[in-house]
Amino acid sequence: MLSVQSLYENWNKVSRNLYVHKLVKSNKVVDTDLRLLKEKHIITDLNDVYIYSFIHPDNNQVISFTGSNILKPGITTELFLSFVSPSRTMLSKGMNMPNDFNSKTIVKDKFITSSYLFNGENVEFKKVSTIPMDIVNTSGVLPIVLAFTTYEKYNIDCLDNKFNIYNINIKRFKAWSLPQIPTKSNYLYTYKCKVK
Repeated sequence: MLSVQSLYENWNKVSRNLYVHKLVKSNKVVDTDLRLLKEKHIITDLNDVYIYSFIHPDNNQVISFTGSNILKPGITTELFLSFVSPSRTMLSKGMNMPNDFNSKTIVKDKFITSSYLFNGENVEFKKVSTIPMDIVNTSGVLPIVLAFTTYEKYNIDCLDNKFNIYNINIKRFKAWSLPQIPTKSNYLYTYKCKVK
């Protein structure tokens, strides 16, 4: 008999790189959104903001999360999806992945993007580190009464790196209820992150 674990995690880990960039040049729009992330305890300092980017192991799209400097073993924190504005309650209809967050961009030592936090104005990032890793993504939809719960997890085994990190676990449970409008918190794209 197949277990639930084997149904959701039936792929081997894929070798990728985790690219860590620091925000070095911001703008007023982004600063406003960063203050919202600070109020939600996702970042702790507006001058110490990082993005953690990698190519998804299943569909080759770039995934990027925003947080404070979490590259320390023993830390549990929250991350925010870098493509979404925290000042909005939902994603725009028909939104595609930003063109300037791609596999050619995230490997650069420095890059400029107007897609960060869906702000439309340029900000600049500088690379702090590249960490080789093995990653697997687990996801599924669990039906419950009048709602669906999305479960998503990235389990990352880090290879040799200067931070002495062995594993990063990024996951979320997200309830989609009917109606969705009164439960605006459902649209907050936050993930729990545990570093070992």
